[in-house]
Amino acid sequence: MSDHPVLAVVDKQEGTTVIWRVATTPGFAPLSGAWIVASEQEVTQLTRDAVVISVGQSLNDDTPTTSISAIAEAMGEQGVKDLPDLESTPAYSGEPEAQAAWTTAVQAAQLVEAWHAGGARRRTRGEDTVRVLPTPTA
Repeated sequence: MSDHPVLAVVDKQEGTTVIWRVATTPGFAPLSGAWIVASEQEVTQLTRDAVVISVGQSLNDDTPTTSISAIAEAMGEQGVKDLPDLESTPAYSGEPEAQAAWTTAVQAAQLVEAWHAGGARRRTRGEDTVRVLPTPTA
């Protein structure tokens, strides 16, 4: 497993669960996959080794969870000054049951991109360390 966590945005609904995976590894596109699944086994497989951001119902297990606001706050505490406007998201066109998870995944991707932009600026000033996105968990 990479030192850079994968975020799994999970919207557990009645009879179905929507999952968006968001990569935090530099050089990878943040939005890395989306699934609409029915079985708990699929949810477990898609959230394994990920930090979960729950939308709606939370998972009833020991999976580490965080939130958009916790990540944004931790980024601010680590010196990121240019946080994105998380209230502004592109227009959605997709399965209606996936919209809430998609909106949260886009917000997570915006935070990842802001984190990497800050890292690029640090490296131009001579810092050679690539920092891991802070994902404080509950």
